[in-house]
Amino acid sequence: GLFIFLASGIPWWITDYATYSLSSIYTNVSIGSCMAGALLLALFTDLKYVEKVLTALIAHMMAFLVKLLLDWREDPTNHNLFPFEMVFYLFIDGAGSVVLVFIGTFLRKRTRK
Repeated sequence: GLFIFLASGIPWWITDYATYSLSSIYTNVSIGSCMAGALLLALFTDLKYVEKVLTALIAHMMAFLVKLLLDWREDPTNHNLFPFEMVFYLFIDGAGSVVLVFIGTFLRKRTRK
């Protein structure tokens, strides 16, 4: 969880709101880090399937909340649609995490035989 929090949060935290809102590369790196973390959880932990997915989702949402707080400190009008941003990230992260945890769990079971 900490790996996902840091790996997906740092690309967001190092950018200001204007860069974040105008460039999708930081968001893509952040989401990609979340997906990689979900796959690593599936490959290398004994957590249950749902726990792996939830760990990835919660870690990424916490990283996004830190981004919100940093941007709101800069300007309180930033992220005025933040609930919709969270729903968007939950949908993207959820779909990707479910698929990658499934693939990782399948690969882990195949290599353990």
